[in-house]
Amino acid sequence: MRLSKDILQKLIDQGVYEYNLHKEGKDNIDLFLKINKKELMKMAKIDEKDRETIRNMFAEQMQGTAHIRFFSSKEGCDYCEDTKEILEELAELSDKIDLQLFDKDENPDEVNRYGVDKYPAIVFVKEDGTDTGVRFYGIPSGYEFSTLIEDIIDIANDKTALSPATIEQLKQITQDVNISVFVTPT
Repeated sequence: MRLSKDILQKLIDQGVYEYNLHKEGKDNIDLFLKINKKELMKMAKIDEKDRETIRNMFAEQMQGTAHIRFFSSKEGCDYCEDTKEILEELAELSDKIDLQLFDKDENPDEVNRYGVDKYPAIVFVKEDGTDTGVRFYGIPSGYEFSTLIEDIIDIANDKTALSPATIEQLKQITQDVNISVFVTPT
């Protein structure tokens, strides 16, 4: 594993690993790392600079509360833990985020209530638990992370940036419609 100087310094500062230097020749220094994987996994998913930016966005733009239900599975879910950590970090940035965590096996009633069939799942609900129909399946990484932030703000404010004409056209739809966007974490 190659680590940049900045990441290496961060790890040293946080005491995440022990290291030993072994010098071979004049210009060769091998750095042997004993990384404590558990501690490394505890490192923030959102860096401090981004956390501050997001904290300010939430403080300035959110009038109401975003109610988020997160659904995970202990088996066969590669991104459940990472997604949970991202959501927990976001919830720490504002008291206007109500995050509730559910495991599919421990909370089958909630899974059925919201019709969750893929994991990880992020479901946005209203204060009374009414489903808004907005969902994220999978990890909100890359470009999807900014979409998640925008959705949190929109849900908290109970409005979107859609034009009035678009909203009127959407009201004309008389049956359920599923809009799916597929993103791969690459």
